[in-house]
Amino acid sequence: MGKEKTHINIVVIGHVDSGKSTTTGHLIYKCGGIDKRTIEKFEKEAAEMGKGSFKYAWVLDKLKAERERGITIDIALWKFETSKYYITIIDAPGHRDFIKNMITGTSQADCAVLIVAGGVGEFEAGISKNGQTREHALLAFTLGVKQLIVGVNKMDSTEPPYSQARFEEITKEVSAYIKKIGYNPAGVAFVPISGWHGDNMLEPSSNMGWFKGWKVERKEGNASGTTLLEALDAILPPSRPTDKPLRLPLQDVYKIGGIGTVPVGRVETGVLKPGMVVTFAPVNVTTEVKSVEMHHESLPEATPGDNVGFNVKNVSVKDIRRGNVAGDSKNDPPQEAGSFIAQVIILNHPGQISQGYAPVLDCHTAHIACKFAELKEKIDRRSGKKLEDNPKNLKSGDAAIVEMIPGKPMCVESFSTYPPLGRFAVRDMRQTVAVGVIKSVEKKAAGAGKVTKSAQKAAKANLGGLRAVFVELMGKGSFKYAWVLDKLKAERERGITIDISLWKFETSKYYITIIDAPGHRDFIKNMITGTSQADCAVLIVAAGVGEFEAGISKNGQTREHALLAFTLGVKQLIVGVNKMDSTEPPYSQARFEEITKEVSAYIKKIGYNPAGVVFVPISGWHGDNMLEPSSNMTWFKGWKIERKEGAASGTTLLEALDSILPPSRPTDKPLRLPLQDVYKIGGIGTVPVGRVETGVLKPGMVVTFAPVNVTTEVKSVEMHHESLAEAVPGDNVGFNVKNVSVKEIRRGNVAGDSKNDPPQQADNFTAQVIILNHPGQISQGYAPVLDCHTAHIACKFSELKEKIDRRSGKKLEDNPKNLKSGDAAIVLMVPGKPMCVEMFSQYPPLGRFAVRDMRQTVAVGVIKAVDKKASTGGKVTKSAQKAAKTK
Repeated sequence: MGKEKTHINIVVIGHVDSGKSTTTGHLIYKCGGIDKRTIEKFEKEAAEMGKGSFKYAWVLDKLKAERERGITIDIALWKFETSKYYITIIDAPGHRDFIKNMITGTSQADCAVLIVAGGVGEFEAGISKNGQTREHALLAFTLGVKQLIVGVNKMDSTEPPYSQARFEEITKEVSAYIKKIGYNPAGVAFVPISGWHGDNMLEPSSNMGWFKGWKVERKEGNASGTTLLEALDAILPPSRPTDKPLRLPLQDVYKIGGIGTVPVGRVETGVLKPGMVVTFAPVNVTTEVKSVEMHHESLPEATPGDNVGFNVKNVSVKDIRRGNVAGDSKNDPPQEAGSFIAQVIILNHPGQISQGYAPVLDCHTAHIACKFAELKEKIDRRSGKKLEDNPKNLKSGDAAIVEMIPGKPMCVESFSTYPPLGRFAVRDMRQTVAVGVIKSVEKKAAGAGKVTKSAQKAAKANLGGLRAVFVELMGKGSFKYAWVLDKLKAERERGITIDISLWKFETSKYYITIIDAPGHRDFIKNMITGTSQADCAVLIVAAGVGEFEAGISKNGQTREHALLAFTLGVKQLIVGVNKMDSTEPPYSQARFEEITKEVSAYIKKIGYNPAGVVFVPISGWHGDNMLEPSSNMTWFKGWKIERKEGAASGTTLLEALDSILPPSRPTDKPLRLPLQDVYKIGGIGTVPVGRVETGVLKPGMVVTFAPVNVTTEVKSVEMHHESLAEAVPGDNVGFNVKNVSVKEIRRGNVAGDSKNDPPQQADNFTAQVIILNHPGQISQGYAPVLDCHTAHIACKFSELKEKIDRRSGKKLEDNPKNLKSGDAAIVLMVPGKPMCVEMFSQYPPLGRFAVRDMRQTVAVGVIKAVDKKASTGGKVTKSAQKAAKTK
């Protein structure tokens, strides 16, 4: 058998609209990354939506949209083959977190393909000061991507078309710029292409007879060719650093009953083998590796690029965590960094950065606040020459050498020794504000190794004060409270596992959890598919002059959010009329009464009963009527609500929260547990993971998974690494099932009690949908992806039954031709793949969904009725048969 081709990773960069998606889509399409059937489906969809001319970009956008919805699509769609390499595109062109992903992403790019547009004015826009061409190229070089290919795209739209003069002009200007950054233009292939028409993509173009091909010169040998594909084949194969000491940043740590602790992560350098003794930094825990697994197979050795799980004995899951780094205890073991010197480039910060600034750093899998302890020197961002000693502050566009001190124990390395652990993104205000590479690290001397539990506890106790300091550090005193939340939100959106108690607070009666951050851009989707259903919505309206009117207007979010909350089953509502301090005159009774009247009329139309809704005049900033009655609004005699479960009254927002009716958790219903993931654990078997939505789950129960119709016995149930006698709604659990392979069940399947209304595959279902935001019209046959519980499946609008009034539900029109933004309708939907859903009235979490398309939520819906497929055959395991017999 011939040797397997080398895998290489490329990143496609360049200005928005330079044709990155079209070019990449074309390569993936033509080089067999996608099967013919999928392409034909995409072509048909593109044509139906009048987007025939976007065929290739459509391929990519379809994938991108799916990938951004978190669907595990076949990763082969992002791969293609050349005669020499297996190529993986490690980030989708134009992805908004491109920079962060490029730095912390699981793969480092071996080569960057810079696409510039040749069209009149387009090239100039991209290479301008504000264009992304410069920024992306500079970042690629700074972050260690040393090989570059330039595709001069859209040659068909130059004047005249396929203009040699235009190609030469662009080549000259880009060469000059990339030389300044640090690339050697003699080693860079420049190829004139049309990503759409295919010129010089895979075969030489007959439209550019003047192009005699590209040549590159470099110390490893020269290369030449004509097409972009040949340029990719001329990439120098990467040397995978197996000869370096081991570095493996942990992505997660699992505790598996009967096995022990299993850390998971990607080998960045070195090798990992069973029997090795590894040290985890910064926690300084040393232990032996018992076994190493990848893709459910045991490995004798894991090498760089492998994503593995490995079993370590006598280490608790509390001892090690995400962001820790494993290394060989006998060969340069990793250590905690006391401080480090870094070269940073400020990309996008609205103000100035001074000494003491402490944003969060994303470095490998660690997300830790680090302080800019000293601004040592400002430098030229291209040449690295010193411009100024000890600058007072830094602003967007500046580059500097700085000393940084982590706020919590952290393990990083110099970029020159271990590149993946030596590059970082600086995140603040929900964006990447800077990037950096680490020049040197001052390591802390390792203490005595795995310390006693009480000593660890004491050490942890000293780390708790960081959160509160953010307020002082940033000089944003006037934003004190919003800042607290924005800090958390920014961290949560970076995927940091922050202590969830930050999102919780206590009243005299309840533990309250905020299930979604205010103003979160995926608010709607999260509200539908979120792990928790809200028991009550708190609607905040601003009382300031003009502000209330903007929110309640047709385009404001006040109406939309209230309508959604009601549609999605949130039956309790509290209204906080905020910013009473900014009415005219301040704390105006007339303004409060005017707003209460208008909001009452609107929420009544939707379906709420205003008599059961609390209205509280507040100032979120000054604290009026938040926790205690305000002396500024003595005219406010408090709120009263009436409802069949009993009346309630009070003055403050806190009292209103305490008057919420406690939810009834549906333990009496049959079991429904949508799977979030399925693991295979050596020695244990298959472990599905998910949240109990209704009913109970116990060891010994016989469960059926739908839509796959697999029945088996539950051996054990675990939560937070403890065995459970019974899991109830709201519990996130893992449960061990015997004789079922990980290939038989998957994310989006639903587990239920095989003896009590077991879940079944839905053949079709009738739903009430509200179109929120679709640029065109939705007709019969439209097949977007539905996010329903943990399932992400394309479903066809097979029949538009009736258009209805979105508030009253009254029928307006039978069999409408199409639907547009703002419409509500009853539709018949047919899943494109086997799927399990339920009626909203019976199992709410499995009966509400978001319709996603073009990277946004275009509609929401609730399921009115489900036509279930009769279960035939199916797999019943031996243990399930045994369990059935013994009962």
